[in-house]
Amino acid sequence: MSLPAWRVLALLGLVPAMAVGQTQRTMESSRPLRGERELSVRLELSQGGFEVRPAGRDTLYATQFTWYPERSRPAASYDRDRAALVAGLFPATRTPLQLAGSSPAQRGLVRISPEVELRLDAAIAASEATLELGGLQLTELTLTSAASKTTVTFSRPNQALCRTATLAVEAGDLTVSGFGNAGCRQLRLSGGVGRVTLDFSGALPGQIAADLALTMGELELVLPRHAGIRITTGGFLARFSPSGMTREGDVWLSEGYRASTRRIHLAVTSSVGAVSVRWVGGER
Repeated sequence: MSLPAWRVLALLGLVPAMAVGQTQRTMESSRPLRGERELSVRLELSQGGFEVRPAGRDTLYATQFTWYPERSRPAASYDRDRAALVAGLFPATRTPLQLAGSSPAQRGLVRISPEVELRLDAAIAASEATLELGGLQLTELTLTSAASKTTVTFSRPNQALCRTATLAVEAGDLTVSGFGNAGCRQLRLSGGVGRVTLDFSGALPGQIAADLALTMGELELVLPRHAGIRITTGGFLARFSPSGMTREGDVWLSEGYRASTRRIHLAVTSSVGAVSVRWVGGER
């Protein structure tokens, strides 16, 4: 996935210059639920603190952004024919750039209905973001996190069948909690410099297949003891030796894997990265 120029600048620690005496502004928008069955959401969130969470049952979506016009511009545009929402805080396009320093906080809150099937595509840069997706009807997830601290939580089971979750980390930290509740049968992760924690606890579907590619970063796998785990390794993982698993060639199997009805298959490729395993939950 190629990066736009503003996201590359964020990775280098460059943000729009701050103006003296700037005025903070707030924008709110919402739409009631009117029989919609699905919703496509594209979020662009940069240079601030952001939260995504479920809305009330009568609300299709609601957004609230607090920003500084010298730094950013807000957007919340809904296409009724396509049932598509584009929202976020975008960098001001013609603002001079300088090295990042202390700056006033920008904030954003996006709430999405749990009553519609959701395709979510989120790009987060130079920010701190929390996405609570538990209880939504998530069918597809695409997330790019650049120079950010991003947390994605599935506190409750997904109410729909999720086809694929695609995660990309371009510097910064990404934590995914309760991914077993996401209901996604496939997971793709690509990571550069940074730290990623993937927690697979929750109400697992029958099987999850995950392709995890890491370069110059750290990956922690949090695995439920009640599931059958298979890890296939590649790259520079000669010292990878997870506790509670036995090795068969390049494949690691958890105890009782073959008898398990719920399985997690992980293909892990790492180039000069660190991969660790932590177990959670009771015995099988």
